[in-house]
Amino acid sequence: MQVMARAASLLLDDFGTHIKQRKIMDTTNKYNQNGTDTAQTGTATTGTETMPTALGGLGKMLVFYIVLNRAFYLQVAGIFLTIILLATVPNCLLSDTAGYGYTTGLASVIGSVAAIYFSTCGAFIVSDLSHRRQRVAMFMLPASKMEKFLARYVHLMVLIPLAAFVGIGVGDILQMILSKATIGDYNSIIATCAGYMSFAGVEGPLNVIDPLVALIYFNSLFLAVGAIFRRHAWLKSNIFIFMGMIVLLIVAAFLMKSLLDMIYGYNGYEIELLASTPRSIVLCAISIVLAAFNYWFGYHIYSRMQVAANRWYNF
Repeated sequence: MQVMARAASLLLDDFGTHIKQRKIMDTTNKYNQNGTDTAQTGTATTGTETMPTALGGLGKMLVFYIVLNRAFYLQVAGIFLTIILLATVPNCLLSDTAGYGYTTGLASVIGSVAAIYFSTCGAFIVSDLSHRRQRVAMFMLPASKMEKFLARYVHLMVLIPLAAFVGIGVGDILQMILSKATIGDYNSIIATCAGYMSFAGVEGPLNVIDPLVALIYFNSLFLAVGAIFRRHAWLKSNIFIFMGMIVLLIVAAFLMKSLLDMIYGYNGYEIELLASTPRSIVLCAISIVLAAFNYWFGYHIYSRMQVAANRWYNF
């Protein structure tokens, strides 16, 4: 019975990954087909036929991700489109004016989701390599590991947000049409988000630079930590980073207090923070240096990943 259960488990696992692996191999073979056919027949090909082979390794990988994940991009766009329409229909039925309430609320939700995603999406850098067959198929693709790493990063940071933006744009147009048809007035969600961003810039450049640098730092941190884990990387990275920051803050505060007490005596000093502008410049500089190290560390781990004896090695 144990043997039969083990066999059934293996069959289910193979069936669950067979479709995606078949798509990966078919896509890879398609990109190599033109070059192979040309070498065998010696005939010239048209510009359209040679376009995949004319691309560099990074271009091939980007086309590969687009072809492989086109259904996923449509799902992302559809989710944001559905959310906007679900919020718009009740407002059109229950409200007499297209007030800024629900558009401001939607803009706030979208902004919060975007901030969380861009800060933590680096943890998904190896989420497409959770199964051995996925790793083997990925490592067989005709590109260097740097090109695969960059293509994966562009997929997370550009292609998925672009799909979400398309869904938001279509949903915004539809909600304005519905609001105009039922209420006679409308507000734009995208315009509201743009207004928030322009208002932050009016207060000073540091009000834009500080959050941007913080976002880049946390993105790099989640990428570096996420490259260590194979499965459930996002959840594990959040727990690891949260607990690690708490421990580091406690240790740093204890060491600083002990050092100051040793130099100036107990309570013989007063701590004063730097002014806001110098403090922001120093923190931004430190964050940029740490972010560069995190990106290097994440790629350093990614570039050494391999499959050997059914085990996962990333060091």
